[in-house]
Amino acid sequence: MNPRSMTGFARARRTGGAGEVVVTAKSVNHRALDLHIHAGSEFDPYEPALRNLAKTYLSRGHIDIRIAFHPGTGARAGALNRPLFEAYLAAETGGR
Repeated sequence: MNPRSMTGFARARRTGGAGEVVVTAKSVNHRALDLHIHAGSEFDPYEPALRNLAKTYLSRGHIDIRIAFHPGTGARAGALNRPLFEAYLAAETGGR
């Protein structure tokens, strides 16, 4: 998503041994920042960091961010590689 444009769509996927994380973001014009994050309960501990990361790049617009985890074959259902996800998040936020 281009933060200079008021309307956009982005999708990113990351696949690992435990499964796949898919993140989608949609934005439409809005005079203030109206941020909505939809994610499974396994991402609850990370929501504040995700909000801060989004606010770093976005200042206005109605933004819907959806995060889904799909376990891979051989992974137990609902298993999220927390250390790996935390490392990705730390890399994106610069350790904030």
